[in-house]
Formats: sequence, structure tokens, C-alpha cells
Amino acid sequence: MTVDPEVQRIIEIIDRKILALWEARKELEAEYELEPNNQINAIALHADINSSIRLPAGQKSRKMQLARFLEESGPMTRKEIILNCGFSEGTVSYCLNDRALFTRLSDGRWDVEPNRGKKAGAR
Repeated sequence: MTVDPEVQRIIEIIDRKILALWEARKELEAEYELEPNNQINAIALHADINSSIRLPAGQKSRKMQLARFLEESGPMTRKEIILNCGFSEGTVSYCLNDRALFTRLSDGRWDVEPNRGKKAGAR
């Protein structure tokens, strides 16, 4: 199923806001030496909010983050990407549809297009 780009944009805005709130919460816990709320931490872990691939707004586009992830991790299947990069299935599908940046290998794994890889980040 193809996701409307406007819906995808709204989801990414929500993700950035959730991440910003999560970071603010962690800073307050640390500053006031509060015990972490294990229920909220479990929810965050399950939702993969702390994924290292998720960066604050303005640093890199999702496509460029995914390209960097694949450069660092090596080619993966779509399922492996979804499980390991911290993006939703819709975001991964949206990104991989950019055939100028991503290529599907003959074995079904995805990689950064060789001609564009250096623009996504040096290897």
C-alpha cells in the first residue's frame, strides 16, 4: 500500500515531537535525580523511540538517515530494515521508493545506489 506523502510528512512531524518530549523528560529525570518510570520506558523501548537513527528535526532527512544506516550496516531486506532502523514500515517504504538513492539487489536486499552513496555519507 502506498502512503500519501502528506500523511507520511505528518507522521514524521509527530515522531519528531514525540522524540523532543522524550528527550526533555529524560533531561528532567537526570537533573532532578528522579527514578525513571519503568512503564513509560518500556513503552518507549517497544516503540523504538530511542533508536539512534532517529535524529532531531533539521539534521537529516529520513531518506538520508536510512542511506547512512544502510551504508553502516550493509544491505538488508525490507523486513530487516524495519526491524533494525527504528522507522515505521511506511517510512521505510517511502524512502526505498527513491530509486535514485536506493537499489534493490538481485537477492532481494536493499542498498544505497552506488552512484549516490557518497552524497548520503562517506563510507
